[in-house]
Amino acid sequence: MKTSPGSSSTFTRPPLDGSLTYPEIFDYNAQHSPDHPVFQFFDQDHIHKLTWSEVTKAIHAAGRIVLENVPRTDSTPVVGVLANADGITFLTVVAGIIRAGYTAFPISTRNSPAAVAHLLESTGCKNLFVSADPAMQEVARMQDGINTIPVPTFEDLYLKNDSEPLPHVRPDWEQLALIIHSSGSTRFPTPIPYTHRFYTMHSIILSCGDLNVCGHVISAHGSAMYHVMGCWTITAAASDGVTIAVFPPENPPIVPTPERVMEGIIATKCTIVFCVPHFYEAWAHDPAAVEALTKSTIAGFGGGPLAKSAGDSLVAKGVPLCSLFGSTETTFSAKMMPKEMPAEGWEWFEWASYIEYVLVPVEGEENMFHVVIKENPKTGYSPAVFNTTINGVRAYDTTDLFIRHPTNPKMFKCYGRHDDQIIHSTGEKTNPTPIEKTITTDKRIAAAVMFGRSRFQPGVLVSPAPGYEFDPTNEKDLTDFRASIWDTVSKANEEAPQHSRIFKEMIIVTHPSKPFTFTSKGTLRRPAILEAYSKEIEAAYEAVDNISVSNIPAPQKWNIDEIKDWIRRVVRNLLRADAQISDTQDLFVVGVDSLIAIAIRNTITSTLRKTHAISTGAIRALPQNFVFNNPSISLLSAFVHDTVISSQSNGTTETEDEDDGSEPVIAFTKLPEPGETIVKLRKGKGEPPLIVFHGGAGLAFDFRSYPEKFRTAVWAVQVTPDAPMTSLENLVAFYRRKIKEEQPTGPYRFAGYSASSILAFLMAQEFERRGDTVSQLAMLDLFPSIFLHQIPAVDCPNRRKEFVATVIKIMLDLTVWDKSRKSSVDGLRSAFNGTGGSPLQRFTMDTARKLSGLIGDFCLRPDIEQWMGSMKDVKAPVTVYVAEEGARLIPLPREEQEDLGASHWVPEARVVRVPGGHMDFLEHDLVVAGLQEGYL
Repeated sequence: MKTSPGSSSTFTRPPLDGSLTYPEIFDYNAQHSPDHPVFQFFDQDHIHKLTWSEVTKAIHAAGRIVLENVPRTDSTPVVGVLANADGITFLTVVAGIIRAGYTAFPISTRNSPAAVAHLLESTGCKNLFVSADPAMQEVARMQDGINTIPVPTFEDLYLKNDSEPLPHVRPDWEQLALIIHSSGSTRFPTPIPYTHRFYTMHSIILSCGDLNVCGHVISAHGSAMYHVMGCWTITAAASDGVTIAVFPPENPPIVPTPERVMEGIIATKCTIVFCVPHFYEAWAHDPAAVEALTKSTIAGFGGGPLAKSAGDSLVAKGVPLCSLFGSTETTFSAKMMPKEMPAEGWEWFEWASYIEYVLVPVEGEENMFHVVIKENPKTGYSPAVFNTTINGVRAYDTTDLFIRHPTNPKMFKCYGRHDDQIIHSTGEKTNPTPIEKTITTDKRIAAAVMFGRSRFQPGVLVSPAPGYEFDPTNEKDLTDFRASIWDTVSKANEEAPQHSRIFKEMIIVTHPSKPFTFTSKGTLRRPAILEAYSKEIEAAYEAVDNISVSNIPAPQKWNIDEIKDWIRRVVRNLLRADAQISDTQDLFVVGVDSLIAIAIRNTITSTLRKTHAISTGAIRALPQNFVFNNPSISLLSAFVHDTVISSQSNGTTETEDEDDGSEPVIAFTKLPEPGETIVKLRKGKGEPPLIVFHGGAGLAFDFRSYPEKFRTAVWAVQVTPDAPMTSLENLVAFYRRKIKEEQPTGPYRFAGYSASSILAFLMAQEFERRGDTVSQLAMLDLFPSIFLHQIPAVDCPNRRKEFVATVIKIMLDLTVWDKSRKSSVDGLRSAFNGTGGSPLQRFTMDTARKLSGLIGDFCLRPDIEQWMGSMKDVKAPVTVYVAEEGARLIPLPREEQEDLGASHWVPEARVVRVPGGHMDFLEHDLVVAGLQEGYL
């Protein structure tokens, strides 16, 4: 984070102890901070500033207009503002209503006439400021019994102002100062009342952060002034001396786009940026925007989830990104203005000190909660509205879901809304947000909404981007569009849990006559959209569910002959009566189209499920296009037979010791090629494979004896030219994708050899985090804590380089200590120094250098010991195999020499001592048998 102004000679902070209400604070600032800027904008080649003296005078002018048009009554009148006005004018009018002693109600211009009518009626609002543009005038004309008032222009308030000051007012603390309506995720938005007590409480928000914002310039170019994010800025300016940067006061107002907002940020020299995620996602692809953001003190986002790819990209380039979580009902609940980005990452935040919250665990989810925010008498904080009580204390249930950091319980990140979660008929849950985010990266898609509540599988509604719209009732156009976006949907499927995958048939495209509707924050009105498309969704499920054959009995025995006879009858039942087809003919040549293929697929999967021939997980793991990949009765029969046999034999004892000739032949001495990440050393008989990760050399060569020694499935993971050697996290994501391609469902069995011990732990954590089961985790003669002892001193000039050199030396020492590999040391040293060695040795040492660098980057993080502490939270049982003449010879603290530090970090880990050196111990019967324990 950059250094900040932190003070100003022109601003005297008003008393915020409750002695002044906000109408009084406006007047206080005019008297004590008359020359301090409230607004600034760039126009005609220079920055213009409006001070508290000028702004307070304009607030009084706006208030005078209110008093002239709205008579006082026994109850405080509510005055609405429905206006396409520039930010300065809009906020000045809102402040003027409050200064007059009335209740201000800013209303989104995006609301429909019916929504506006609902808001006016539900709040008793009979008086409405309306802008002169035809759209707002038309909306106003449709409202019954409303006193409309023309919105004053900027010139009226700031250039032609000769009105008298308003009389002093001191409203009651429980009187309404402001009404802010929610975004309206259902049909109509909900009004949220802010009392003067609640409104004045806003003054503590910034003071509870780490940063003194006085003198800072905060960008409000992209903020909607009728939203809490916009209205809050005038509060911050009044209480803390921040200056609000906005667009020039033009009529009609400038429409914010990512490009225009960034131009405004740069031109007005903003030090604090606060925008909705949409802008950041656009700026992530703009080098000039990224450079500008790196100069800010804070780049905060709120109002919705920021795509992880955009956030990661911005942070990697030096943008001080932070999450500022809040809601209309609670205002800002996260700690505002942190002094630096959390060590845990940009997605994580700490709750504000004035908030008292209760964590309600989500059943079946570790470290996931929905949060209830209580009234807090100690700090004076209270939500604006209440919908529950906790031990007799009023509270607001946010219905938002949060994940607590595994090692720092103070830190949280947003997961999504509790009521957005899709609960399937199986009881499994889909979080639609990350899937929708991935899908909308496709240029052809403007927006996406998933569905599938109480259904076996989900689907997605997609709204085509401008230029890609079409009539989805045209079957050919619909088929072509689905095909054009399928790569993007497939990417989303790769990142999603098995039960959340989207089939091509479950993509519904919106009709141009029925577009998606959005809230004022630009977020989708999810319930309203799903309701609008309920018939199409029902039709899609009916089409998919009903296209199957149910009148043909399932096989009594799942042998190849009965399966083939069954599939033959299914196919012939679906084809026209006169169709002739042999077992070997191509299905698609004789009349099977995509619809019939779906029916065949559905018939097979539903029959497998109903007869319990294979597990539900195995059904989900079936390729979506298995009919297309096996386009004949014979091929399809063989596919089904293999699937059933594989599933039924999963975990059974293998009694056949002799190699049946079906195992692969591996060329261990050749250099790895792209796409050869996973080397299947032995196929086994259907049991989940042991997946063993390469050592520091990155090769499967170290496990060359396993095809012969193992009797169960074993795969090796090796470094290939297409592996992303940029960070351990990226390598983990790459390996996970490759493993999932070969083994879609668990349980998963991992072993990390040598340097990849840290990688294996990361893999286990990632798989478990995503809901997969890891049933085995083995460390082969190394434990991650060994790397802690290799971290150079803080004053070392090049810590990463020193770390890599130390790790490479250890690698060579382990080779020297192992009598079976001693002869290769000279070649490896030559390869490392660039003076010789075989091609394989040069590849080995280049990989070792890169991998050591990634481990160094990971271990030099300030939170490395916290991560080490999180290893004990892995659910999989951990076994550590220690070679007598291997890693235990590395200089270590005495208490760690026997088990390499395993018992300190993972107390429940089982430790097995094995004779031999760092390489040859891999072939020892204790290791070979131990790794197969429970599967032999």
